[in-house]
Amino acid sequence: MESLPEGIELILYTPPETAGRFAVFRKQANGTMETILGRKSNQESLSYSTPLDPRGENLLIEAYDLPGPFFEGMITLELHLRRTGGIPAAIDTVVFRVAPWIMTPNTLPVKEVFTCIIPGTEEGENSKFIEGLASACNSLGVSLHQIPFDENNGDRWIQDEIEIGYCEGPTHSLPVVFDSPRDRGLDDFPEKRILGPDFGHFQVGGSTPNSLDSFGNLEVSPPVTVKGRHYPFGRIIFGGRAYGNYQEGARQIMPHLRHLLHAQKVQSPIEIFTDWLSVGHVDEILCFVPAANDKGFKMLVASPMRAKAVLDRLVQEGHGETIMFKGLFHSSDGQSVSAETTVRELLSDVHFWSENKYFQKCMDINRRILIENLDLSDVDIIEIPVLFHPRSPIDKRTAAFFLDMVNHLVINNTSLVPKPYGPVINGEDEFELAFRNALPERDVRFIDDWYSYHEMLGEIHCGTNALRKPFANLKWWEFTPEGGYNL
Repeated sequence: MESLPEGIELILYTPPETAGRFAVFRKQANGTMETILGRKSNQESLSYSTPLDPRGENLLIEAYDLPGPFFEGMITLELHLRRTGGIPAAIDTVVFRVAPWIMTPNTLPVKEVFTCIIPGTEEGENSKFIEGLASACNSLGVSLHQIPFDENNGDRWIQDEIEIGYCEGPTHSLPVVFDSPRDRGLDDFPEKRILGPDFGHFQVGGSTPNSLDSFGNLEVSPPVTVKGRHYPFGRIIFGGRAYGNYQEGARQIMPHLRHLLHAQKVQSPIEIFTDWLSVGHVDEILCFVPAANDKGFKMLVASPMRAKAVLDRLVQEGHGETIMFKGLFHSSDGQSVSAETTVRELLSDVHFWSENKYFQKCMDINRRILIENLDLSDVDIIEIPVLFHPRSPIDKRTAAFFLDMVNHLVINNTSLVPKPYGPVINGEDEFELAFRNALPERDVRFIDDWYSYHEMLGEIHCGTNALRKPFANLKWWEFTPEGGYNL
C-alpha cells in the first residue's frame, strides 16, 4: 500500500497497564532506533504510536519484565486503522508471550565455570582448591572464570549469588543470570562483569532475604514425564520448611521469588524440606548426574544410614581402629580441635547416631516427595554416604559432619567431588570407593575443600557456578506447560 486515504492513519496501541513492560522500536534509515510504543523511560510510557508508514516499517519489540507475580507475561498489540480524531475503522490484534527464564540441568554441556579467588592472606584461602579445579577444567576443555578478590570482596559463594539460565526467541537465545537477593560481597559482580549485550540479568526482592533465598537452594531436574505430563525442560526444586510448620523461625523462600519461579510455568517447581539444615540449601542433599538409563539421569541423595552401613562393614572386617579425617582440624568455639576419630569411636556415639537417624527421616520425606513429583523409582536414586553434626542447641539445625560428596560440580560425564578424608583401607578411602562404586560409569575426581569451603558450611558446588548450553531442538513455545494455555 503506497498511501492511505486522506484523514486515515495506522497506529499501534497497547493497554496502559502493560505499556511499561516492553517497547516497540522503529529502525530509521540511518540505523538508529526510535521508541514509538511502550516504555520510553522510567517515567514515561507510550500507549499509542506515531502514525505508521503504510508502505511498511522495520519495527522491533523488546520485553523488560519476565512473567512474575503481577504479570502473566502476555503483551497485547493492536493495529488501529483510524480516522483523524481517534475513531477506529478497523482493529487487528496480536498477543505476544514473553519468553520465560529457563534453568539448565546438569545433563546439559558446560561452557564455562565460575569460582572466586580467596588469597592466602584471607581466612579459608582456597589456592589448593583452585589448583584442583583449574586442572580439572583444563583437562576437560572447559573455560574457568576466576573472580579476583577485589571483585568478590571475600565472598566465595558464587553458587549462592547467581543462577545462570537463558531466554529464547525464534531467532536466538540469550544467557540470562538471575541475581539472588542475598546481596553480599559478590553483589556487584553480575552487573559489572556478566551483564552485557549478549548476557542478560534480572533480580527480584520484596522482603528481607534469609539463607533459603540464596541460589544453592535452587536446582532443576533433567526432563521428566510424570503421570502422563511431560516436563521437557525438567522441574525446578527448592527447599523450605516442613509441611504445616508455621512456628516463628521456620524458614521459606520469599514470596516474590516463589511467585516468579512458578510464573515461568515451563519448569513447574517442587518444594522439599531443607529447613532442618543450618544453611538450608537443596544442593546439600541432592544432585542430578547424567546416566545411560531410560530417564537419562540419576539422582544422588545424602544418606546417613548409607554412611553407617559403610562403617559397620569396616568394623565387621576388623578395621574398627582405622582413623578418619587424619591430620585435619575443625573450629569449635574459636578453638582449633582435631577432627580425627576412629571408626569404632564414631559408631559408639549414641547421641550422634540418634540425631542422624532423625536426619535420615528428613531425607526419607524428601525422597518420597521427589519420587512422586519426578516419577522416579528406587533404581533411579543413588544414596551417597553423608553424615551430619548433632543439631545445634540454638536453632535445632545441622550441617555436614564430613565433606558432603553430594554437593559437587557436574561437568558432563565428570563429577568434581569434595575429598571426604574417610577411613583408608589398603590405600583406598572407603567413602571415595563407595561414591565410585555407586557411579561406576562416571569420571570421578576428588578435590580438597576441607578448610576453604567445608569448614565454612559449604562444598564444591557452593563455591562454583556453571554456564551451560541451552536445550537443543526444544522450543518452549511448542509446548503447553502446566498451568499454561494456548491463545
